[in-house]
Amino acid sequence: ESGKDPEQGGRWFAESLALRVRLEDHQGILASHKNLSNLWLEAGRLPEAEQAVRAYVSAAERIGAAADRVDASLLQGDVALAKGDADAGRWFLEAKTLALQSGLALAAASAEQRLGRVALRRGDAHGARAAFQSAMNLYEQSNETHQRAIVLYNLATADEALGDTAAALGHYSEVLDAAPSSESTLRIDAQLGRVRALWAQGERTSARAALDQAQREASILKHSAALAPVLLARSLQALLDRQPTAARAHLEAARTKLAGTPDW
Repeated sequence: ESGKDPEQGGRWFAESLALRVRLEDHQGILASHKNLSNLWLEAGRLPEAEQAVRAYVSAAERIGAAADRVDASLLQGDVALAKGDADAGRWFLEAKTLALQSGLALAAASAEQRLGRVALRRGDAHGARAAFQSAMNLYEQSNETHQRAIVLYNLATADEALGDTAAALGHYSEVLDAAPSSESTLRIDAQLGRVRALWAQGERTSARAALDQAQREASILKHSAALAPVLLARSLQALLDRQPTAARAHLEAARTKLAGTPDW
């Protein structure tokens, strides 16, 4: 609920923080700082997020354990990345180093995933793949499963950026095995990744089947914008099939789906 009204959510978390300070509830204080940081970051309110993260870092250094300091460093990097800071990766590297030194495999994996995304953003697909593979190894050490599909998807995008079509296809297929059938668009994104890989391999029939499956899954989701990337892929498929009229129709349908979604 706090995400729907960040102002109200910010007041709730601030009131909670003040109460926990009076009670000297250290774990509660850290949780409130973290909640405030995430709230403003997810709302795109970067000045407020930066201020909240600074407070979280200070509290983590004073009263927190290693896990809290790692979380605070990760959030520093998240804010820096959202601001377009080219040096954002240093916070993730700092978090990774502390996590590894403290035996926090899951936290180190989270840092590696972020380092991989930073590498992709600067065009270093080799570095990104190495970071994502490291994240996968760390998750497997901890018997973590719920992040597996996301890490596999990240690996697939790095493979695709490297032009390693076979590896990308394999990882996108693994995402479909690992990702739950839910409201998430991850499965649709993975299906579209398979479509691109199959196109690259010249497997048009299999690509159409994957595209059909992506459309079926997207149609089930409640948010209509989930269907837009599928329709864009349909438009490209129609162009490949030399059907410009169909391509234009799919493009217009995608535009209609996106009409109420400013993020697109």
